[in-house]
Amino acid sequence: MTTQSIQKLEDRLKDMVGKTYLVKAVSHKILSFRIDDDKLLIVSDKKWFPAVEVQHSQKLLEQFLETEPEDEVLPAAPVQSAILSAVPDLKAILLDNIKKVQEDKGYIPQANTIAKQVNTLLNMVNTEINFNKSRGK
Repeated sequence: MTTQSIQKLEDRLKDMVGKTYLVKAVSHKILSFRIDDDKLLIVSDKKWFPAVEVQHSQKLLEQFLETEPEDEVLPAAPVQSAILSAVPDLKAILLDNIKKVQEDKGYIPQANTIAKQVNTLLNMVNTEINFNKSRGK
């Protein structure tokens, strides 16, 4: 690289220091950089990026997407399932089905169908709970 292109790279890196960038969906505040022996090293608040040849620095810098403070990723609000809010109704339906089956054995096929549907809803709730756990909620 020419002296002029290295100076341009240094100016760009100086401008990046103190700003926040998204790199592979992770927010990084750039703390410092160093160009030494034709290698570029960038340090953020989260990691030291592996040194790259200065001639390949453009490829590295393309990964850095600048964010404004108001654009920083905020934790998502917890999702409340509509199914969870319907639990009291589902409980009442199941208790009613038990009573109907006890009174009339002919109701068993319909109760089985309802039980399968409730089971499907519960599986959906379980999936949602596991998803929220995996996201740290």
